[in-house]
Amino acid sequence: MMTRARWVALGLAALAATFWLGMRVGAPAGDERGGKRVIIERSTAAPAVVHAVAGGSGLTREDIRAVVREELAQHAQETAETAQPAEVISTERLEQAKAAVASAHGVIRDGVARGVWGERERAALRPQLVQLGPAETREVLMPLFQAINAQRIQLDGPPI
Repeated sequence: MMTRARWVALGLAALAATFWLGMRVGAPAGDERGGKRVIIERSTAAPAVVHAVAGGSGLTREDIRAVVREELAQHAQETAETAQPAEVISTERLEQAKAAVASAHGVIRDGVARGVWGERERAALRPQLVQLGPAETREVLMPLFQAINAQRIQLDGPPI
């Protein structure tokens, strides 16, 4: 029967053997270790980039800086290509949105004042909601849902 100490020793020995084997499999044979190495980077979006690196010392700071600069330039180029131009809102469109918000507020104010929300109010509100963005829609609908939650309004069907 094996004790706990023997199991630990066996596990450590297996770990050491695995490490040693990994170092041997990945290492070049003979005196090739000090020779010149070539690093090939591959990407599906761009052709292969080949960097020749000096033997013993590995990558220098300038090599790493050059690679980082290339990557940043490529990222900036991809971002610029995929960037969508911001939509310019015309003054006419802005006035239409303001009118839709005011009209929607009026419809909700009238429905809450009457205490009934039915098909007539929904039909009057829907064309205004189509013209609004998400923030304006929340702003407009908040008084309606507050009145529904406070039970100050009688619903005849769904609210919207």
